[in-house]
Parts: sequence; structure tokens; C-alpha cells
Amino acid sequence: MKVVIADDDAGVVAHLTTIVEELGHDAICYTNGSALMHSLTRETFDLVIVDWNIPSKSEPSILKWMETKQHDRPPVIMLT
Repeated sequence: MKVVIADDDAGVVAHLTTIVEELGHDAICYTNGSALMHSLTRETFDLVIVDWNIPSKSEPSILKWMETKQHDRPPVIMLT
């Protein structure tokens, strides 16, 4: 499974990456919403884990964008 993790807190990203990789999955990480959205246009992910207040874009605006731009949207876990 390919999981994208987006959070501006490096500690949270490191912790979640460790968990995802220990479960045998690939983790791709971003620290801002714009980079996440750019990646979502180029790559396919099985799961998106995103911080509610990620820099550059808020999580609600990312979800709204995903609803309108992606036909096969992956599940999303929101962090607060």
C-alpha cells in the first residue's frame, strides 16, 4: 500500500512514517498542502493522512479539491 502523510510537524511525520513502514507499506511525506496537492495530481495513493492545518492549504480545501479533481479518491484520515 502507498500512503501519503502530510503534516508540518516533523515529529508527527516521523512517527507515522515509522508505523506505516513497519506495517510493510510505502510512506511518502509532505510538509505543506501545495506539495501534497501537486503529488496527488501525479501519483496514485491508497491512503492520505493529512493535518487539518497544514501550511499552504487547509485540510478542508484539500478535501474539496480532491472531490472535484480526482475520480478515484483514496480514503483520507484527518489529524488535528
